[in-house]
Amino acid sequence: MAFKDLFNIEHECHEVEIEVCNFCNAKCFHCPTTRRINSVSRMTIDRFENIIEKYTTYYEDKAKPRIIFAGGGEPLLNDELENYIQICRKNRFSTSIITNGQLLSLQRAKRLVESGLSTINVSVHAIKPDEYKKIMKLDFDVTFKNLCDIKYWLKQNSNQNVSLQVLCNESNEVSSTENEMKEFWGNLGIAFAGKKPIWNRAGNLESFDELICNKNHHISVNFNLPVWCLTLKYMDTIDTEGNFLKCSCEYFGDSEPIGNIIEDDLDSLYDRIKKILIAKEKPLECTKCIKSKSDIFFKEYAEFNKI
Repeated sequence: MAFKDLFNIEHECHEVEIEVCNFCNAKCFHCPTTRRINSVSRMTIDRFENIIEKYTTYYEDKAKPRIIFAGGGEPLLNDELENYIQICRKNRFSTSIITNGQLLSLQRAKRLVESGLSTINVSVHAIKPDEYKKIMKLDFDVTFKNLCDIKYWLKQNSNQNVSLQVLCNESNEVSSTENEMKEFWGNLGIAFAGKKPIWNRAGNLESFDELICNKNHHISVNFNLPVWCLTLKYMDTIDTEGNFLKCSCEYFGDSEPIGNIIEDDLDSLYDRIKKILIAKEKPLECTKCIKSKSDIFFKEYAEFNKI
């Protein structure tokens, strides 16, 4: 991944973000309340198996992308998540999860790891309990205990090939500096991926202007570049219904999916991505997008994948 890739529109899928649950137990400050699909749903295991079968066939002779369980909801609210991870392991896909950690008890973490989970990413947007409560509407002590328990267990079971790290979005609602947060988690032996700029979620995050703490970290989409969206180039995004989205911003608001992974083959979906990139008329939601600058994107990606 390098700046030269901004001029090559060929799709290079490094990660597949799969939404296995579209509702959440948290109410984070950077997550819009609007939804593209208002109905509550979990991805069925049959649908998931179909998706993995397609990726297994397509990437049989290519480097396999990593499967990320994330989306617009909390993946741990899907009780079959362990089965999905086992399916991925059987087909030789590495897996990671992005969770708020509130439901990540040691017992659940053990089941996930024993199923084959490679990386646990826990979103903790503040280290002061009152700020955490304000911006995530969760109990800091619960998540903190879960992380400490898991870290201790991993330390006692070094044969478990799994990584644990904390993710964080920057905001003017948080008083702790990035270095303070890094030191806090470092003292516990837990990796900290640094503060990441929030996106305006293609215009769906109404409080965006109030939350950003450094406007120099953000930029509107530069449609003069051949690859004006790095997420389109590097990631596949699939919701609970199998809809193939342009990016995770499409979990929110009103937008048209690229297609459906169950009904369409990957070649045709990837071809549609290229057509979106070169089309004169850009998708309306993309014209509203304010995201992190390219150099920050590359830095984030490197930090996110280094452990």
